Amino acid sequence: MGCRWSKSYDRDLCVKYPDGDGFDIEYYFDEGKIWKTIDEAAPYAVTKLTLECFPAGVQILQDQTGHGGSVSKENLALISLLVSRAGILIQECSSKQDGKGLEVDDAIPDVHLVLNMDINKTVLMADAISGKTQSTVVNMEIACVAWGVDQDDKWVLATQELSARRPTQGALSILEGDHFRHFNSSAPTQGDAVSEKCITYADWVERKHPGGENKKLRQKIIGAFSDDGQPGEVFSAEMQRYVSALKRPDGAFHILLPSFFELLVTLKRCKRSFTVVFRTFGEDLPAVIGDLNDFCEGKNALFPGVKMDGSDGDPDYRVKVEDPEKYGTWHRDEAGELSVVMGTSEQAGEGQYKEVKEKSLAFYKDFPGLQIVSGMEAVTSFWWEKCASPGTLAMRDHHAYWRSKKMTAPGGKLFLFDFPCPANRHDLFFDDNIRPEDFYIINPCSISLPDSKSMPLTLLQSHICRALPLEAILRQDYFVKELARLEEGRRRRLFVRKRSCKILRRCKRKNCIVQTMSHCVSVSGPTTEVDHFKSLRTKMGKSSEYVLSREDLRMTQTPTQV
Repeated sequence: MGCRWSKSYDRDLCVKYPDGDGFDIEYYFDEGKIWKTIDEAAPYAVTKLTLECFPAGVQILQDQTGHGGSVSKENLALISLLVSRAGILIQECSSKQDGKGLEVDDAIPDVHLVLNMDINKTVLMADAISGKTQSTVVNMEIACVAWGVDQDDKWVLATQELSARRPTQGALSILEGDHFRHFNSSAPTQGDAVSEKCITYADWVERKHPGGENKKLRQKIIGAFSDDGQPGEVFSAEMQRYVSALKRPDGAFHILLPSFFELLVTLKRCKRSFTVVFRTFGEDLPAVIGDLNDFCEGKNALFPGVKMDGSDGDPDYRVKVEDPEKYGTWHRDEAGELSVVMGTSEQAGEGQYKEVKEKSLAFYKDFPGLQIVSGMEAVTSFWWEKCASPGTLAMRDHHAYWRSKKMTAPGGKLFLFDFPCPANRHDLFFDDNIRPEDFYIINPCSISLPDSKSMPLTLLQSHICRALPLEAILRQDYFVKELARLEEGRRRRLFVRKRSCKILRRCKRKNCIVQTMSHCVSVSGPTTEVDHFKSLRTKMGKSSEYVLSREDLRMTQTPTQV
């Protein structure tokens, strides 16, 4: 199969060959990546190419679209040259690979990860201070995905399917029973109407008992959702399955989820550079730090032999309470002035200082060994640098300020990120309370564009994960998969941005050329409009439209066409 090598205006070098179906397949190397096009179609990013040696030549396989072709062996050296020019790593395959020749991997370096991890119902499924046991938390989460309808001021289950999405008409008809009989109508409009009225049990309880004064009552009601005699007793077996998954081999409950530890193990195995930042409004940092340190020292029975305490020469991910650089708290005054206090997680008006009235930074004047940084610009610079090194940080967010902002995103947990400027860093936030329509509990702030407002659906593709507690309990690879999804989303956004910039630059160049040519025409003086086809047109009645006659058409054809 023949192949053509050519230079392109804004590409390094490319190879073209027919694919047998009348299309030209083109691989070209640009910006350190391999791209693929079919004729003039949009390019597809190639994440991995395999060059397999065959008697007839070198076979090129593309793992995304499945198209392939071959080039002669004499071009293998040229392929190696332009691959190395593009910054792509070529490694020889071992003899165990059944004669496979070369493997080409995208050698764009992995970026440093900053993993902001909410604690309660994200990596920890209990809260001793507020009285939430593992069973209570599981019941509360099941109540958030169980759908029913309000009948005579009572919540009635409408489907046994647990889902974060409102059930469809088909899902409503799966149950049989006296109180569902009128749902099973063949009329689609009736089914749709019932679907629109569906509400989760958690939302229904909140409507019945709204306000902060009823928070403990709501927790008590929802926390018993699957108990005998309760509206969700049909889910009791499901609840027990989740609770069992939260137990260690010795019968004790996990503190931090195994799926979180699996994320750390995977990143270490892949030799990734990363920083873990625990973020919480509550007082659960001591328990979390203790469990994390045990894991890092190899004391977790589910991960025997795994150590992340620095004893193997890798970074130490323990949080030592005697090191004030490893833990702290965020603070906002009444005017919203931002500060970060390193060396303590205590806050005025919370915990053992609940009766303290002085809630300004003066509260910390008697705390020894603290480091306080104030002002948005200073805090941004300080925090950005602090998260640049591998390790673990434990931070308490300012719940009083969030409450003063009526529990909305402007008063939420500060999330500093930057896109697309840092080519070597990716900041992420995992929290179960993030909403698709509203950040709610976090406050994203772009380093490059601090005054811009980010859209939730955009950041949910690349920087933010709305953690699903039930999935994080059962799936040990949950956080690994979610991180992979966000990293891929970031790569896609970077790709789209680069291609858009190229298009805009081309448009700018073309616009400059058009303006220059227009200027040249205007300088030479006025021009007369010329119609080269006027004599070939036939006027139709009173209309000013013209059409070509059949004879005129024959005259315009070439002899071969005639």
